[in-house]
Amino acid sequence: MCWQKGQFELLAGKIENPDIGPLGWDLPPLIHQALASHWSADQLIATLSPRLNLYPHPGPGFVKAVKRLELSASHSALFCGLERTRRLSDALGENLNSPAALAALWVLDELGAIEFSEEPPEDQNEREASFRAEVELSLPGAANDPKSHAAQGVRSSQHAGGQADQLRAEIQQFHSTQNTLNYYQLLDVTPDAKTATIKKAYLKAAKRYHPDALARLGLQEIKSEASEVFSRVSQAFEILSNAEARQAYDAEQRGDLSAEAAQFLTQAETTYRKGEILLRMGDFNGSLPYLESAVDVWPEEGVYQSALGWALYKQSTSDPTAAREHLARAIELTPRDPVAHFRLGMVLRALGESKSAQSLLDLAKQLEPQPE
Repeated sequence: MCWQKGQFELLAGKIENPDIGPLGWDLPPLIHQALASHWSADQLIATLSPRLNLYPHPGPGFVKAVKRLELSASHSALFCGLERTRRLSDALGENLNSPAALAALWVLDELGAIEFSEEPPEDQNEREASFRAEVELSLPGAANDPKSHAAQGVRSSQHAGGQADQLRAEIQQFHSTQNTLNYYQLLDVTPDAKTATIKKAYLKAAKRYHPDALARLGLQEIKSEASEVFSRVSQAFEILSNAEARQAYDAEQRGDLSAEAAQFLTQAETTYRKGEILLRMGDFNGSLPYLESAVDVWPEEGVYQSALGWALYKQSTSDPTAAREHLARAIELTPRDPVAHFRLGMVLRALGESKSAQSLLDLAKQLEPQPE
């Protein structure tokens, strides 16, 4: 994966090679690790860009494929939560910056474990077939005993029925009280919970409340309630897993920030993420309305100012003067951000200020985090 030239291909069919048999390699996880280690998020997004505006949903062998990749809890939750009602770019959220998540998406796509639609389903019933877990039950010593199979089937049916009744009551209770719970209560974590704990709680909830997964237990009659519950849980995770959005939410909960102001901050973050996706895809003109909106709502965020400045510089009709203003402001707000320094250096170079440009570019290298 770190070769400068050449390529890898996944070939269909079985090709026996006795020389590598003892190694026992499983290629998908190896490819996932290599991509995550040697490719940047920008490279992976460029490769995945045709998929970003499509609607993903689990395909054949999805569950086994996810298990093969040995993903983190947060990334497993991300892929378990895929549904046709959200574009891939929206579903990824902050994971657009994660090479590990993007690499996993690439591998799952190549394996055919994720399928894509150009439009969301008109009827939510169509989504019920998009998620199918593959389960195999066996009893030692009873493989050929029809009576054993029959008894096992009865016990499995009774067990599934009990699970369904319990989950139905739980979802109905959750649905009736969800609007009285804060985001921490929705995920059943404490306000001082670390990000890893929040992600683990979301994974647990995603597996339990995802509307598509409920079809396995025959709970189609409460799919509307389950969808609302899952939406609220996902909303809680989206806010609490983002440092800035969580800070604004906590301030609102303490009374330091009005609900309206917190809503504005969340709106700014959502708008910025959409603009950032387009920026990474090279659609600088398309990113401008989103980034301008984010800066209008929250001008004190350095990352927003930096992204807007870069889009103004890189758009089809470049405006380095306006770009300089926003990038200078970004450095004032985040003086140790290497990206903002690099971007302003490139803009100043275009404006003919070579000495100042080189100083900023050198400083950007110094500020760049060094590998441990």
